[in-house]
Amino acid sequence: AEHAEQYRADAVFSLGEASELEEAARRLYAALRSCDEQGATYIVAEACSREGLGAAVMNRLLKAAGHRLIQVGN
Repeated sequence: AEHAEQYRADAVFSLGEASELEEAARRLYAALRSCDEQGATYIVAEACSREGLGAAVMNRLLKAAGHRLIQVGN
C-alpha cells in the first residue's frame, strides 16, 4: 500500500501496510490467484521482514516464483 502508486503495470495489488503482515498474508493468496487467472508473465513484489509471519509471506512468494529472485535496490 505504501508504494502501490509508484508501479506502472496492467494490474497492481496492494497487500496492505508492511506492519500488517496478517492482512498481507490473507491478501497474498487472492492476488496470486488473480495473477494466475490473468495470465501474468511477471510478478513484482516488495520484500517484507523474514521474521515471524513475514517469513511465511516471503516463503510463499518465493515458492510462487519457482525460487527465482531478482534483488533490486537496498
